[in-house]
Amino acid sequence: MKAVPDKDGFRLSRSSIHIHNKAVVIPMYTVANYAASIANYLQQHRVKLVYIENGAVKKLVTTLNQATVAKWLNTSPWHAEAMVAADWVNPMSFGSIMLPDLYRMHEFVHVPLLHIKSIALYE
Repeated sequence: MKAVPDKDGFRLSRSSIHIHNKAVVIPMYTVANYAASIANYLQQHRVKLVYIENGAVKKLVTTLNQATVAKWLNTSPWHAEAMVAADWVNPMSFGSIMLPDLYRMHEFVHVPLLHIKSIALYE
């Protein structure tokens, strides 16, 4: 899996990997680096993200920009950053990322990292 920045967001070389297949092994650092690159991009941009969950294609408008998330939560930027960071330190969320759904106030969505189909700028 390779995420390459392009003019409209990220271009993914592979969109889905069947982790349940015992023949597929993905090093933990690969998933962590992939997650970090997506998080860094989301801290700077509002995006439309398309992913697959339980066989259904889902769309999400989201960002991890501290000021935008604080306004969305109606809280301080510090508190918003702490809520987002809590997901990163939680070992149970490895392989997914918790993102705010900007169309639904105060609702976070767990997105499986390896099932993200596309990320495009939404501004």
